[in-house]
Amino acid sequence: GILLHVTGILNVPITLQSIAAFLTIIGYSINDTIVIFDRVRENVGHIKGTYREVMDISISQTFGRTILTTSAVFTVLFVLFVCNVGQDSPLEGMAFLLLMGTICGCYSTIFIACPFAVSGCVALEQAMGEFETGAGEKERHRHLRAHLLRRRALVDDDVQEPGVLVGE
Repeated sequence: GILLHVTGILNVPITLQSIAAFLTIIGYSINDTIVIFDRVRENVGHIKGTYREVMDISISQTFGRTILTTSAVFTVLFVLFVCNVGQDSPLEGMAFLLLMGTICGCYSTIFIACPFAVSGCVALEQAMGEFETGAGEKERHRHLRAHLLRRRALVDDDVQEPGVLVGE
């Protein structure tokens, strides 16, 4: 959404290269999100704490990789943009959109997708009735972990890891 507004404000023409840039940024952003959520999935069974704490730890573990990857991509795109600016090359618009999209994709993964997942988990806990006055933090964590392990078993087509009981 932000990229479309930027292209309209700056009068960047929509060409085939622009469409390719949009699709590339969508893929890049989805890949970043998958990396963090995969780490969350790995950490749910290993780290004790609430889902928010597991999400924070997972973001911290993958943050270095995200910044290094984004920096490398941004550097290459910046050089490509500087070399093509003012030459009426189709690569100028594509490089500009990819520059803006790289920033937006990294931002959306960390500051939009992850809080959205945490709020969904909180809503799931509320729907399961875990916020009753008698339920303590350990009880909520145990029920949430059991629910996530059941979902993981369904996603993995009933392939269980050794030592993991789905009904815990």
